[in-house]
Amino acid sequence: MLKAIIFDMDGTLTESYINWLELRSKINCPPAQTIIQYIDKLPAQQCKRARDILIKKEWEAARYAAIRAGAVALIDALRARNFKLGLVTNNHGAAMRCVIARLNRAFDVAFSRDDGPIKPDPHLIYRTLQTLGISPNEAIGIGDSRYDLMACAAAHVRCIHLTDGSSDLAHDPHVASLDAILPLLDRI
Repeated sequence: MLKAIIFDMDGTLTESYINWLELRSKINCPPAQTIIQYIDKLPAQQCKRARDILIKKEWEAARYAAIRAGAVALIDALRARNFKLGLVTNNHGAAMRCVIARLNRAFDVAFSRDDGPIKPDPHLIYRTLQTLGISPNEAIGIGDSRYDLMACAAAHVRCIHLTDGSSDLAHDPHVASLDAILPLLDRI
């Protein structure tokens, strides 16, 4: 029986805001690595410069990215159905708390990269399950990126891929909008 939903944040609860290709180019990050993994391996001075650039972009997104259509209604509907709600983001904690405040909705647990290894590592998905007191088959993730899908798969949690109507990732189940989540959950 499904008891919990684990949301990604950027591109899932908020509209995509950061131009990741431009950001990668600005800090010279190759496409095969996560930005954080790349930054963490840089020499101290380059690391600080790249981290400052990333945090500035994340803060901008936390403050100005539009809340995705249907996000608040979906959270409210899930609460009405007594689902536990988790949030796992690769963003930093202060930006995550800013977005949560903008949503004006509570999560039972929320983890950022400040809390452990980032997605695609499943660590924070496992911590979410443990904190909520549920097993992987009692949760489902919702995310827009391959890292969300990979982290959920590694944690043995099903994941709904939010595609915005187009994606180069082949994953089922998938939906084009948050409005399609509840009908999908009714079929799962």
